[in-house]
Amino acid sequence: MAELFDQNKAVEKKQDQAITKLTEPIPGLEDFGQEDLIVPRLKVLQGLSAEVADGIAPMGSIVNSLTKDVVAKVKDKKAEIEVIPIKYGKYRLRFAARELGGQILCRSNDAKTGEGDPGGDCATCPFAKWGKDETGKNKAPECTLILNVLAMVRGYDFPIPIAVPFARTSMPAGRQFANLMFMRQRPVWEFAYKLATKFENKKQGQYYIWEVKPAGESTKQEQEQARGFYEMLKTVTVQVHEEPLESEVDDSGNTNPEYGGDSEPEF
Repeated sequence: MAELFDQNKAVEKKQDQAITKLTEPIPGLEDFGQEDLIVPRLKVLQGLSAEVADGIAPMGSIVNSLTKDVVAKVKDKKAEIEVIPIKYGKYRLRFAARELGGQILCRSNDAKTGEGDPGGDCATCPFAKWGKDETGKNKAPECTLILNVLAMVRGYDFPIPIAVPFARTSMPAGRQFANLMFMRQRPVWEFAYKLATKFENKKQGQYYIWEVKPAGESTKQEQEQARGFYEMLKTVTVQVHEEPLESEVDDSGNTNPEYGGDSEPEF
């Protein structure tokens, strides 16, 4: 217990130092502003994720998208973490088809105004709307709405907040998370939440999605740290680190639905 306490105190100290460092110039980076900051995201590994192919971690694990750190490794078809939210928001991405490279064609860091192809007002963009395919079935929009929670991860030694995105098949969990925070009617960082990867075996394939549960009140130390990050970021439009779209389906029918494979419209 004493060793675990010392480890947690060390993490808290580094996070406290991070709040100060991120508001002070770094030698050689005097022109780097908060608007330049790209925040890494927690990535749920799917069967076709590059990190799985590279042997970094198995499917169902949670990694830092930028550093490739393994934040939580899957065990018994589940990986679990606890987070303290800092700020809730939304953004949008439009990817090229995977056979064309899966590059980001258009993005909106506030889910309101896009930059790229086609760019402009997201509310009137045809790529953000559901449609019908040639058989009359619902056709998912080319542009993906992503719910995003900036958070601190308990026990993870990382100096800045990290994004927890919810899209497509994890959208219900994201909406649940947002409403759990809203119903508290208190600053979001006053409570912790348990996030776990949940194994799904559906007709469209096997994959992992997020599930969310309350985890009690956060500590005073965590609340102070989170409030500091919030004050630093509350007026900044945060850009979340993204990668080209990975293949959604392989030859065996396994899916990679992180940003694909809608089963229902995004209301």
